[in-house]
Amino acid sequence: MIYLDFIESVCFSIFLYRYFKIESRYEYIVITTLLQLFFMQAGNILGDNGVWLTLTILSIMISSLIIYYRKINFNYFYIPILYNLIIFITCYLGLLSTFIIKEIFTLSNLYLYFDEFLLSCYFSKFFLVIITYILIKYNKDLSLSFEFKEWNYLVVFFIVLILNIGIVSYSIFTNEIEISILYIILIFLILLVFLFVVTIYNVHKLNKNKIEYAKLEQIKKFNEEKYKLFQNMKYDLDNREHRLFYILIKIKNSVLRNDIEEILKNLDRGLSLSNGESNLIDTSNDVFDYILNLRIREFKEDGMDISVCAFISKKEFYDNLQLINLLMKIIDVFKKCKILKISMNELNDSVIIKFCYLEQDINEKEIDEILNNKMSDLKYIYKFKNQKIHCLSMRVFF
Repeated sequence: MIYLDFIESVCFSIFLYRYFKIESRYEYIVITTLLQLFFMQAGNILGDNGVWLTLTILSIMISSLIIYYRKINFNYFYIPILYNLIIFITCYLGLLSTFIIKEIFTLSNLYLYFDEFLLSCYFSKFFLVIITYILIKYNKDLSLSFEFKEWNYLVVFFIVLILNIGIVSYSIFTNEIEISILYIILIFLILLVFLFVVTIYNVHKLNKNKIEYAKLEQIKKFNEEKYKLFQNMKYDLDNREHRLFYILIKIKNSVLRNDIEEILKNLDRGLSLSNGESNLIDTSNDVFDYILNLRIREFKEDGMDISVCAFISKKEFYDNLQLINLLMKIIDVFKKCKILKISMNELNDSVIIKFCYLEQDINEKEIDEILNNKMSDLKYIYKFKNQKIHCLSMRVFF
């Protein structure tokens, strides 16, 4: 049945030509198809259409890609072997279709003679043409990004697996199962187990590298957060230094005018700025307290009525730079508020943080953008309550 072999050979050649976008289309298809046909017919004559024929066809198609591109690539092995697996699958689909038709005729009490083997071959080639057409039409990328030098044993694994399937398929088709065939299958299975162990070991190494990479990413993220924190601290300290310098200038001018009342007033402002409200918040979380106090003090100096009521315990969680930077970004949105009340209360596995304010022109979309930024590892939920007193309520999980 040379025409059935021709269909299979042409499908194999056309698929590889289209998948790898080979420019010399006709030459490639004609040469590889003729080579496949030659060895298929030789197999028919010698009565050997099993393992050796499968290996020969695979060798032809893999070699054609290596020769054409003049290099060795993992996918030059993987894709032809994968297509050969599709050929095996279509053979089983052909057998299944023939079995179904036979059962339908039997149940219907219809007796129509047909060659089951030939019919299953027709069905298998039909399915092969359909699947090949679908793969070409939708141009599905089946390639893997493995380096051949590091993952060449997977090619051996795949070939041994295909050979095992081929041996079993050939034994089923010919209805010949000998002890020698079982020994060969057993050897192949042992080899597959060995290659599987090697694969697991390499996957283990990749997983370790992935964990190390994740740790480096965490360190990088931590350093970025630390940098942002230092920027905020520098900004606050520069701002305080600028205010102190401004107060000193006013004191100097007041001295020149001999304005004692103004001198005392500015001295009080300077003392208040430098030391008077150093402990607005004291939760025993040093970094958290320091940064939040700086920002609250700044807002108070700008005339905002801001107060913080924090019932939280000493936890490493509160000195988390991501949490501090998130709160600073949110607080900065309320910079133009006249009144801002912040409350923090622990609740089981989380802390409830509320920002209550009177103004209606606060940009809630800006807050949404800050809170919906998934760069942070923090887990939280939030909602706005807009009644007489507007409120942003957050629940941040430890």
